[in-house]
Amino acid sequence: AGVAEKVQLQEKNLWNEGDEHIDLPKEEGEDDEPRGVIYLGRIPYGFFEEQMMEYFSQFGEITRLRLSRNKTTGKSKHYAYIEFKEEQVADIVAETMDGYLMFGKIMQCKRIPPEKVHPKIWVGRYINAKKGLHIKPKLRKEIEKKKIAKASKPKTAEQIKQLRIGLLERELAKRKKLEELGIKYDFPGYQATATKEEKEEALKLVNAAGDSD
Repeated sequence: AGVAEKVQLQEKNLWNEGDEHIDLPKEEGEDDEPRGVIYLGRIPYGFFEEQMMEYFSQFGEITRLRLSRNKTTGKSKHYAYIEFKEEQVADIVAETMDGYLMFGKIMQCKRIPPEKVHPKIWVGRYINAKKGLHIKPKLRKEIEKKKIAKASKPKTAEQIKQLRIGLLERELAKRKKLEELGIKYDFPGYQATATKEEKEEALKLVNAAGDSD
């Protein structure tokens, strides 16, 4: 149950990431035949899609495979999902490969119950050497240019004000924490140049955060 919950949390975080990430190809409709899906964790560096396809095909036919990668850098997140055509094959793989030592890493391999398989789990899956998320880092320079352009875009007066309030809020929270610890450490910081309105708004945010703890 713990592994299944962890898988769901990882998927929730992955698919809730911001829209500045790479658009992944939509998954085409699949048949409703039961398949066996495994979660493979603690995957060592160098054991990528092609290597996994070759290695796990010895157990049985693989219908889908996705090595989770960072959608900006393309780096492996060291966990993957593999779907086998036959359910019993997935059971054998989970039993055989859980705790298996590969390239100095003890891998985790668990069977995922059908009801726990996230509907978007295969988006960006490996299809062949020319299609899948593993080739997306070629777009990295384009993404970086967009991020630089976004960061360089002139900010409005209101955006600057909110930025200053945010910085002041973190500073006031730090001062409060030091005071609670009995540490007397005074420094000018953002407080020295902040307006009265900015100080009041930042203080409200700090107090609100304290009340919610």
